[in-house]
Amino acid sequence: LYRLPIDRAGNPAGAPELFARTGAIDDFEIQPSGVIYATTHGASLLRIGADGTVSTALPAGCDSCTRVAVVRRQNRPELVILTTGDFVSGGNAPARVLAMPVPR
Repeated sequence: LYRLPIDRAGNPAGAPELFARTGAIDDFEIQPSGVIYATTHGASLLRIGADGTVSTALPAGCDSCTRVAVVRRQNRPELVILTTGDFVSGGNAPARVLAMPVPR
């Protein structure tokens, strides 16, 4: 995952620079805190700290997670994750929508 420095006017201010070594990611959601949640198109969901530290937010159950978003339900933030039912690996299970509290 790379980031691009920007100046105060919002213009590019340099070359892209490595922010975090994540492996392949399909989609991501950036939180106001700087934390990023990223789908892997695999079985896990990644959490990338504001400092670039990569950890696992959801270690299993994604069956090819492809999209992540944060929504507010009952005034609490939740991660909503769309899966493909393992379509990429030749699976034929139905796609699912997973929801979990945003990890602290």
